[in-house]
Amino acid sequence: MITSKHIISLCETYLTSKHSFTGDADVFVNPSSSDYSEIHQNSEYNVVRFFLDNSDKKVYVWDAATGIHKEIADELKFLPRFRNNDPNLLAGEAGISSGRAVMEGSDMLTGGLTMVKSNIRPQIFKRNVMDVLNIDWSWADRYVVCSKFLSKFKDEFEQVSVNVK
Repeated sequence: MITSKHIISLCETYLTSKHSFTGDADVFVNPSSSDYSEIHQNSEYNVVRFFLDNSDKKVYVWDAATGIHKEIADELKFLPRFRNNDPNLLAGEAGISSGRAVMEGSDMLTGGLTMVKSNIRPQIFKRNVMDVLNIDWSWADRYVVCSKFLSKFKDEFEQVSVNVK
């Protein structure tokens, strides 16, 4: 059951609580610094998982210890997009510090990098990863600082995949 209550403004809301095998995952949409403070106080690892949805410019964030991407994608009705590598839906992880989340990784992107390095269907994985990396995600930096990570990852990925046609 999805419930909503306003936290700061119309664009920063608490969206839902999803019961998962690790506990209840409270999902925030376009989280504020006070939301991150709340997550930080209750977090075992001070890490969040997130979805950046470029199609509607929303960021969905929850404590990493309380749910995995697949569970939350299912709750948010993102599962078909998540499974089909929709480039407008970026899944990742971020550390919390001083009321901010800073992107530290994305299994989605590093998985594609591993497949290209391993020469396993490299053309498909190169296309999938580059489709994501060619999107301007800077709009999301207000909620999850991601541009620096994505720029660095793109440079590394382009060097690795330079010979893949």
